[in-house]
Amino acid sequence: MGQMDLLMLLAGVFVAVTCAVVLGFLLPGRRNQQAESRIRELAGDTSAAPKNVFGKLIMRALPNLGKRLLPKENEERQHLLDSLCHAGLYDPRVLPVFLLVKALALWVPLGLTMIVFALGILAPGKVVLWGSIATFVGYAGPRMWLDQRKKKRQRNFRKSLPDAMDVIVICIEGGLSLPGAIRRVVKELWNVHPMLADELAIVEQEVLLGRTTGEALAQCARRTDLEEMRSLASLVTQADQFGTSMVKALVIYSDALRLKRQQHAEEVAQKASTKIMFPTLLFIFPAVFVVILGPAAIQVMRLMGPH
Repeated sequence: MGQMDLLMLLAGVFVAVTCAVVLGFLLPGRRNQQAESRIRELAGDTSAAPKNVFGKLIMRALPNLGKRLLPKENEERQHLLDSLCHAGLYDPRVLPVFLLVKALALWVPLGLTMIVFALGILAPGKVVLWGSIATFVGYAGPRMWLDQRKKKRQRNFRKSLPDAMDVIVICIEGGLSLPGAIRRVVKELWNVHPMLADELAIVEQEVLLGRTTGEALAQCARRTDLEEMRSLASLVTQADQFGTSMVKALVIYSDALRLKRQQHAEEVAQKASTKIMFPTLLFIFPAVFVVILGPAAIQVMRLMGPH
């Protein structure tokens, strides 16, 4: 086996192991796994574990390895837990696994760079360049993935919350209480907006465990880090405290959410014309110039060339 083959093998092993860990233990396996896991935690059931034997063994081993990487300060640890929670990763075992993946993504490229430099496979300048790029990607990659996951969840919530509010208003006008309306929304929107239905299912279970609806919605706002959910929790709490009409308040709030979603769609549509300008200039115009000016350029070269 040549040196280049050895380098490719080491790089392939690193990529495969990293992808397997991330896909197997950070991403949820089922659509409603997050809600069920959180409900079991609230109910005091800590027996939740992966069904396959390999998953059980790995999920027992990885957190124990990652616990050594946990920050000692409670504020930093809580900040990491909040970031994972905002990304929809509620299982407390995910924190040491995430830190372990982050450490592997940082140190494995650095180790590969040192091995390649020691073997002299590439020139020192290229080793430093590619090693720096790989180390930076390994350092920033997990955090960027977490931020992108959080943004994707928030976009999904902002898109689905107006529909849920419409169903809640209809249910309350039909005589249901707010917890009953939330329960109905979970059933009706499970197939259309599963992510929001998962969160509202957690809200429903927290209400059954003794929290008020406003407190449960406030906890949902902390989990999602969504300003719209904070406003909804504040609205429900104030309506309960001051005895105002819940239906009128929710109707006004639902109209405001729908208007905000419409304005956001119009904003995205207006930005599309600007965004499409760059690929047009980079890819379409050069081809057009070649087709239009190519024959003329050939004729000019023939006229100005030697006869």
